[in-house]
Amino acid sequence: MLSRFLDRSERGTDLPTEWSDEVAASLLEIYRPQCLEQKRKFEVFGEVYANEISIAVSLVDAENENTIPVTYRASIDIENQEYVKETLAILLDSTSIFFDTYFAGPESEADLYEPDWKEGGSKKKTFFYMITRENIGLTKKADALLNQDH
Repeated sequence: MLSRFLDRSERGTDLPTEWSDEVAASLLEIYRPQCLEQKRKFEVFGEVYANEISIAVSLVDAENENTIPVTYRASIDIENQEYVKETLAILLDSTSIFFDTYFAGPESEADLYEPDWKEGGSKKKTFFYMITRENIGLTKKADALLNQDH
């Protein structure tokens, strides 16, 4: 679901909930004043595929899950799964850079969105990112309901 490859037939393995919860808590700690002011929280999702790691970090309304979020998605190619932790660190760094920019304002929110995959990079590796209004949590819930019928 999170993969940047549209023709992918296999389903990714979800990253552990403990990891997602820890990242969400860390982001909330870093951006606590902004989140309290805007009544928002972070939701974090991640999947590992044979040749890719994808994450999505959504800034959602803490009181109404139907409010449109801001979602940063990032994807990076991997050659083997031995270096998952190091590779995740690159994606998390890019996430922090995005949210630093987002909370710094005064840019119009509309100017931030990049609904197509863009190439980014660190000193270590190239990654890809997009910025959308997709509510990943609701999408995952809908996918789960649709897959119950099969």
